[in-house]
Amino acid sequence: MLALTETWLQKDGDDVLISELTPPDYDFLHVPRETRGGGVGFLFRNSLKFCSASVPLYSSFELLEVYSRSANLRVVIIYRPPPSTVNKLSLSLFLEEFATYIHYLNTVPGDLIMLGDFNLHLDCPENADVDKFITLLNLVDLAQHVTLPTHDLGHILDLVISRCSDNVVHTVSVTNPFIVSPELSSRRDLVITTC
Repeated sequence: MLALTETWLQKDGDDVLISELTPPDYDFLHVPRETRGGGVGFLFRNSLKFCSASVPLYSSFELLEVYSRSANLRVVIIYRPPPSTVNKLSLSLFLEEFATYIHYLNTVPGDLIMLGDFNLHLDCPENADVDKFITLLNLVDLAQHVTLPTHDLGHILDLVISRCSDNVVHTVSVTNPFIVSPELSSRRDLVITTC
């Protein structure tokens, strides 16, 4: 399985490209951004039978939620664009919307793994916003597993999150050029990579 952020795929016109890049016996699901850039995608072996879940739209982050009944696994891919004067996004809006979303996730079945580019320096716990994010995860029994830098400036921006009670993430490795690969503990043959 491969989770992708910042795919830059378009809603219309990229079907041929996606078809050419998708290996035999694999499927690709994605949510493109309406404007240039962004987007999230998920490549998986079609025998796992993932399907897209219907989720609300959030203005501060992009997401794709997929679920496989056969694997009893829910995978969420998130891309949070960094706040800027152009997009007028704020971290406080993200924290509010993300809180709403993860409370919803606690009501749905399946082991959970959430991963992607959160554009939040999680290696700086003294930062008040990072502290709020970590506290939010702890309040709903979620654990963040990435401990090594995922950005060339030495920060942890790409995260792998799971429910503590699921005990689904066995290990997480970060390789150059900053590819994050969690190995799922109960399914050693399934490795999800995000890049």
